[in-house]
Amino acid sequence: MSWFKSATRNRSDILLLLSHRIHMYVTAHRVAKGNLPETGINAFLYLHGSAPLDVKASWTDADVDKIVFEKTGTLASKYESVEPGGNRVMSYLDVVAPDKTSAAQIETALNQFKTEIGTDQIPMTRIFGTVAIRFGLCYGLAGQENLEFDALKKNIVRITTTEEEE
Repeated sequence: MSWFKSATRNRSDILLLLSHRIHMYVTAHRVAKGNLPETGINAFLYLHGSAPLDVKASWTDADVDKIVFEKTGTLASKYESVEPGGNRVMSYLDVVAPDKTSAAQIETALNQFKTEIGTDQIPMTRIFGTVAIRFGLCYGLAGQENLEFDALKKNIVRITTTEEEE
């Protein structure tokens, strides 16, 4: 069984989305269920198909926000270690990139991003070529930025690599 659960029952539907996507939005969140101390990481991959996004080629922060908050796309793959609903988001890592961006390119951009943690306030957004990355965490995780980033990054890399293999 694949590490990530497919959000679409028909594998050909996912392959069709992958072959036509223009942009992807990949996100990983550390979440806690209600007031319980137990946490887990949920990850999601959204594809946009050929739908116009009204996003400028400059990949400004506002453009990333538009994709993350307004034009998320179609859920293509997910992994949920904590059941959704009523969860507190403790940290997040968002990646927005064009269609042809490989998992290796995303991982390279994530590695570059990590070198800048600590140079700016969190949350922070950086753009490496055409890969836009946003990272944030709650005050309770202050001082653990690198560890938290690594945990979220692992899930981003896993979900994008899994989609390339299928």
